[in-house]
Amino acid sequence: TAGFSVAVANAAPSVTITAPATGSQYKGGSSVQVSASFTDPGVADTHTCTVEWGDGTVTTGAVSESGGAGTCTAGRVYATAGTFTIRVTIRDDAGAQATSSVMISVGSSPKSNGSAAAKAA
Repeated sequence: TAGFSVAVANAAPSVTITAPATGSQYKGGSSVQVSASFTDPGVADTHTCTVEWGDGTVTTGAVSESGGAGTCTAGRVYATAGTFTIRVTIRDDAGAQATSSVMISVGSSPKSNGSAAAKAA
């Protein structure tokens, strides 16, 4: 009898950012929440989620999953105004990964009426 072997490659997950939408605008000091959905042909795989906020900050997102599909959520407040590209990366337990990105704008933080500068004016 002859034998043969089959190598099965791990398929990468796919991910889509569902919120915020590209071009979303936020006031400074307000919370930005990101949500992403993912699927993976490897229905028994487990996943982690990393969020790069576009200003050097990287956080771990909360993952909820079942049967090869799930969501990643995370949030933060930006300390500075600007345009930022948020990247969400989903990685499975075998090392395959996928990334999705969205660009947002954050405006200046509103000034407090009780600030020292306002009192000096």
